[in-house]
This record gives sequence, structure tokens and C-alpha cells, in this order.
Amino acid sequence: MTAVGACHRLELRSIGRPLDICVVFMSSIIGSSLHFLHVEDDPLDAELVQNELHSYWPECRVTHVVRKEELRGALQQVEFSAVISDFNLPNLDGMQALWLTRDLRKEMPFIFCSGAIGEE
Repeated sequence: MTAVGACHRLELRSIGRPLDICVVFMSSIIGSSLHFLHVEDDPLDAELVQNELHSYWPECRVTHVVRKEELRGALQQVEFSAVISDFNLPNLDGMQALWLTRDLRKEMPFIFCSGAIGEE
């Protein structure tokens, strides 16, 4: 399968720091509408990321989940273009979200989008 890359620099204007997101889309989703799964517990951050995604891809859809069970259910039921995840969440951390995504969707692009990511 041929990978096609799209890189965009998104700036979260309200908090004033840049966010670099590089998303690699497999050729099977090129031409279809983008649908992101966003794992975020802070409603304001969720809205900021959604607004930025819509500014680059106006027709994209964003599904927002907070808890591990919601993430698992969404990944089992819906086909997404990519997962965007906070790193610090109330009932799971970003690495757990990544591994859960890898267990259920091995080739799913996964992007960390967080104000705090540890050195581990």
C-alpha cells in the first residue's frame, strides 16, 4: 500500500503555542472524507482541536471520546482516518490509548496532542 502524507502546522491560538501534526493517510482513504477520533478530557481543548482541524479540512468529522471504554467502542464500531489523543487522561494515559489503538487497529495513524508529555 502506498502512503500519502499531509503535514500541517496547526496553532492553538487561544493558548499561543504551535502544534505540529503530521498525518500519514493510507491510499485507501484518499478521496474519502476524513473522520478523526479525538481522545480528550478537557472540553475547551477538545473544541480548540476540532476548530483547528475544521480550519484545514472543513468537511472532516471529529468524534470525541473521554474514557477508555468509549475509545474501545469507537474503534470497534467506526472506521477513522486517525486517532488524536491527549497524553494525560483521567482513566488512562496516552500510552494506554496508543496500545489499545494498536491492538484494535494496527495501521491506524495515532497523534499525541497534549500540553504535557513526560520524558518516559
